[in-house]
Amino acid sequence: MSGDAGRDISRFVVNTTIGALIGSQRAVDPEFSWYDENGQMIQAFHPYFPSSAQRLVPDEVARFDIEVRPTAVQINEGERLRITVSTSDIPFAFRTVDMVLDLVGSSYLVQRNSIYPSSVTVPMLDPTSFVLDCAICGIDSQSQ
Repeated sequence: MSGDAGRDISRFVVNTTIGALIGSQRAVDPEFSWYDENGQMIQAFHPYFPSSAQRLVPDEVARFDIEVRPTAVQINEGERLRITVSTSDIPFAFRTVDMVLDLVGSSYLVQRNSIYPSSVTVPMLDPTSFVLDCAICGIDSQSQ
């Protein structure tokens, strides 16, 4: 996920976070996923165990709750978010030889229609809610 400074996206783009999901490991463990105060999932947790693997079926739509690494970034009025979806992120999401053999000749379509809508949840935080204490860097907000 990246942010850009206005309409001309070639002007300034900053990568803010990344996420990955191996399609067959799309099972979500609700107990370890994060939710906002309204109960909406804001961070999916995938167990990544062989027992939780779910094979994809050709021509069948499957839901992917992609785990994006948490970050904090200020997004100013007029700025936008850009989501880049790709089929690889080596070495971050490295595949085994068996996985690669299963993928040969495959293709993916991201659904974004009224039947299968795509969405991105961006939780917003009050900037004054951040605690500025840092034992490692020696910052104590109480003494300032």
